[in-house]
Amino acid sequence: MASLLKDNGKLVGLFFDFPLTDDIEKRPFGGSLREYRTYFQPYFNLNVFERCHNSNADRMDKELFAILQKKKPVVKQANNPLHGIKLKDMLEELILQEGWEKMADACRINCFYSNPTLKSSLTFLRKHQWAREKVERYYLRVRNKK
Repeated sequence: MASLLKDNGKLVGLFFDFPLTDDIEKRPFGGSLREYRTYFQPYFNLNVFERCHNSNADRMDKELFAILQKKKPVVKQANNPLHGIKLKDMLEELILQEGWEKMADACRINCFYSNPTLKSSLTFLRKHQWAREKVERYYLRVRNKK
């Protein structure tokens, strides 16, 4: 079901709230709120899942109303040594350990040569991916030397 929806897509529906049966001849199939939650929670945020208050008289207290929203896929950061490290923290650590001159020589990025500041360097590195990648590689080399 979740694979049919776009990210954050919604599934809205009514579910029968009576014991589940394996007998195909006894349709519709039933279930309980507890069972439905176990089925849906790995794939959906359960925005609403409650007893339906406006059911037909003969189905009163036998239906559950649900609004489910597809969970965003979790992007795993397998083997990424920079996962969770902010660019600002990275730069601050490099400035303290190496200093601007060493950073300028190692990375050869102008924002480290001429009148370097943390703010101007962060601005430049956030705009230019190639420069950020150089700094990240340098940070990893310095960190691995420890």
